[in-house]
Amino acid sequence: MTSPAVRLTVCRDCCCGNARKHPDVDHDAQLARLREIAAATGAAVTVSECLDVCDHANVVVVHRKGDKPVWFGFVRGDGVLDDLHKWIKDGGPVPDTLELHRIPPPGRP
Repeated sequence: MTSPAVRLTVCRDCCCGNARKHPDVDHDAQLARLREIAAATGAAVTVSECLDVCDHANVVVVHRKGDKPVWFGFVRGDGVLDDLHKWIKDGGPVPDTLELHRIPPPGRP
């Protein structure tokens, strides 16, 4: 079995996916939507414990084969999910609208 060309790592722990921190976000629906995006694009989803970038909750890391992982923060609305879906489906560089959500991995400025 070959591994998928794209893997989404979705942080769900102390801050990301936490209704106390972000009560205006339907975190279960968001995770379901990310799984739908993955299914539609042949990607895979991994739910992770804390990724140590709590100030940027909710965090999604996109791993594309042959590329360094791309970290996105403040993934809380449908617009960013739409942008993620389009980018994963179409490939290419990160679009400007999605670039606004890009964050450095922990330990990097």
